[in-house]
Amino acid sequence: MTMTNRPLTRRLLEEREHLRELGSHVHAAAREQLSKYMEQYALDDTGQREFLKRWGLPDGDLDMMKRKRSDLLGAGNLQDSKAWQESFEKCFLKPLDTAADKIIRDNALLTAAKTAICPFALLDIAVVIYRGTTMLGSLCRVYQLRTGPLDMLYLFALVMGQAFFAGEAEEHGEEIASSLTDAVPNALHGVGISALDWVPFGNLADKAGQGVANFLLINRIGRTACNMLRPLSAA
Repeated sequence: MTMTNRPLTRRLLEEREHLRELGSHVHAAAREQLSKYMEQYALDDTGQREFLKRWGLPDGDLDMMKRKRSDLLGAGNLQDSKAWQESFEKCFLKPLDTAADKIIRDNALLTAAKTAICPFALLDIAVVIYRGTTMLGSLCRVYQLRTGPLDMLYLFALVMGQAFFAGEAEEHGEEIASSLTDAVPNALHGVGISALDWVPFGNLADKAGQGVANFLLINRIGRTACNMLRPLSAA
């Protein structure tokens, strides 16, 4: 089966939002749309399988998703629409969420590590944007959307507009850095290390705080993006 991921557009994001609303209120209508979603999902595509395996879904889980898809789409499935939707979410959508969680976690950790050791603020910004757009591209692929470079910039701006909390993240980072700056010198003083000797370590604490702030930022961007890209609202 060839990849059938649909191009990311404003209209498609609106369709996903409408589908999530259907899933919350009108189970019968959602069942029809979710059936199309499963039919089009390229579980038989080698590239997509390898991509999902890279993000934590083993062959056993992927084969289970294929079997469940056949069961849910089969003419003999007599589940009512609400039970059908619950089965879809548990056996087909939750594994995709597992891959998405790993994508978010790994990109957030990479962002934190790189910005914590980077000495230049402008490079910090570049790292956040690069890792953020890379993460969003992977999340789109998990939830069956196809994106180009301009799509990524559009989605990144859209997510930032809805989930921007850099000020809050920086506040957390400053709190952590402040705690390190206050606590560690006191501990070192107890073993005979002077405040002057601590200065280089204080700079490291500041950068560590910035790394934590950027971890929180990328994590929040990823969670917000998942809520926009999933065909059902998260429980």
